[in-house]
Amino acid sequence: MENDTLYTCARKWFDELCRIPRGSGNTEAVSGWLSRVGREMGLFVIRDPAGNVYMRAAETPEKNPLLLQAHMDMVCEKDSGVKHDFSRDPIYTIEEDGFLKARGTTLGADDGVGVAFALAALENRAELKPIEALFTVDEEIGLIGASKFDMSVTKAKRMINLDGGPENVAVVGAAGGERETLTLEYDPMPAAGTPVFIELDGLSGGHSGGAIDSGKKNALRELGRVLCDIYSENPFSLIAIGGGMKANAIPRSARAVVSCFDADAVMSRVAELESVIKGEFGHDDPDAATFTLTSGKFKSAMRSDYGISGELMMMSPRDTGRIISMLILAPNGVIRKDNGAVITSTNMGICQQSVRDGSVSFTFNSRSSVDSELDAVGMTLERLAHMLTMDIERTARYPGWRRDWDSKLQRQYADAYQKTFGGEISFVEIHGGLEGGILKTKSPELDVIATGPATHDVHTPREKLDLASYERFCAVMTALLKK
Repeated sequence: MENDTLYTCARKWFDELCRIPRGSGNTEAVSGWLSRVGREMGLFVIRDPAGNVYMRAAETPEKNPLLLQAHMDMVCEKDSGVKHDFSRDPIYTIEEDGFLKARGTTLGADDGVGVAFALAALENRAELKPIEALFTVDEEIGLIGASKFDMSVTKAKRMINLDGGPENVAVVGAAGGERETLTLEYDPMPAAGTPVFIELDGLSGGHSGGAIDSGKKNALRELGRVLCDIYSENPFSLIAIGGGMKANAIPRSARAVVSCFDADAVMSRVAELESVIKGEFGHDDPDAATFTLTSGKFKSAMRSDYGISGELMMMSPRDTGRIISMLILAPNGVIRKDNGAVITSTNMGICQQSVRDGSVSFTFNSRSSVDSELDAVGMTLERLAHMLTMDIERTARYPGWRRDWDSKLQRQYADAYQKTFGGEISFVEIHGGLEGGILKTKSPELDVIATGPATHDVHTPREKLDLASYERFCAVMTALLKK
């Protein structure tokens, strides 16, 4: 097999994948497509009730197969002003300076490139050692597919999770995590005073695991800071509030509509705060150039943009204060590091208001390599919810996994890399959540690593795939898999 065969095939399959909407929670179409592709290849295919798709060459498993595993869903984020419907529109890609990018949206290389590689390997299976593939759903919203998959269908004792990278790095451990949703119910009342909108935009955001210690500002936290500052001198009532799109992405934008009695003073203070916050960025921080904090009179034409219809309603001063307290008091970001590595963190990822139900919810994505510390984060949020008279729901708990120091697969991958490029690889434990922990819990004897090509700025519209790295990754995997 030529070294570029798997790369060429993987590029083809990724192009196909970009045509299929596959945001988390919307994986029916891509799951069905994968099932059809597998059957057309003449493979034995299982599609389970959750939508996970498992494939191998024959109904009877081959001896000592290697399981290739990737998740089919993607994080759907887009730049402000970009008109893109992730439920039906394809991802429009562009190749530039050796990178593959999308036009104003996330690319879905996380983990579309893993899916594409596994399909390429299956297509060329006659020239490879025995392989199987597992494509899971809804990884990005709590590793849900992996938690529901029945591992008894495979006899594999080795698995490569294709959600890591770059190719000279093997992930051999990952953090566990959970989601916490805190909900405040309020009794709306007719709005009084002058409605003013306040919008914060232009932050770069990032992955709530890999980028949590990057120092990036969280738009919801900054909005809370702005609202708290204004409230101290010009008390107001909230009409609308929201920000963030995904729990596992650091929010890039947030906004609110307030009902106040001195609109000019509020707008003047917002302008001052924009200058203050911009002054906090470093000289080489790209957010310094893109960050904006704006305000103005709220016009009736803006109602649909904020999900407001009918009479303009506001929250009571007490409920307004509860929301401001939530924004500024909740834990957020890195909680503990050890020897430079993030051990425990949480991310306030989404604030969402339901005007019809009279509620505002806050969704956090918490992670830790230590179960007891993850429990402590959840308890902290529970106590905060109790203080602010809010409901809390803790869901999507998943385990991490710690490094196996006697791993045959780690040695095999290192040997394949050394033979291909003559260099050494790094073994790392990461703060991001990967499905290896869940699948290893289901099959304790499983030898697991995670790797893949280099991707950058995942979970943001700046996401890009390093094509040279993808080609190198395919070359290493060819050396590992070929007969």
